[in-house]
Amino acid sequence: MPKGTQLTTTERYRILALKQVGKSLRQIARTVGRNTEKRKKRSGRKCALSREQLDRLHAKASSNSSLSCQDLKEELNLPISRRQISRILKKLSVPRDPAIKRSSISRKDEELRKDLKANTMEALWTILANSVATNGSIDSSELTTTLESGENRAPQ
Repeated sequence: MPKGTQLTTTERYRILALKQVGKSLRQIARTVGRNTEKRKKRSGRKCALSREQLDRLHAKASSNSSLSCQDLKEELNLPISRRQISRILKKLSVPRDPAIKRSSISRKDEELRKDLKANTMEALWTILANSVATNGSIDSSELTTTLESGENRAPQ
């Protein structure tokens, strides 16, 4: 679909006449006052970073490829997400070191696991000590009941 106004019949004849005379397309366009070649405006959203910020990001990422996108964001105080930084670096062809994979267990989960292990050991110790003190032997049904009830205090 054309964006400009259509050529009138007289303009078309004039263009044909100039073409037959041997004029170039540029000369014809100047004479008629029409031009098909125009610069298109940039489409899409503008970059959230200024040219200066992009240059600093490129320089910092190029000098140390092991820095994470989050580290770059914090060091350069950038107003964009780490994912956007990753996209920009990919577009700028900045080489990156592959990220070191973290263990599947988070620090919080690891602490919970240690607490559970400690509490379970306390509960087993309590049952064992109580059973030996009262019966002189270990009763497995008492062990199960105590674990399910949540009594987990070790003898002091």
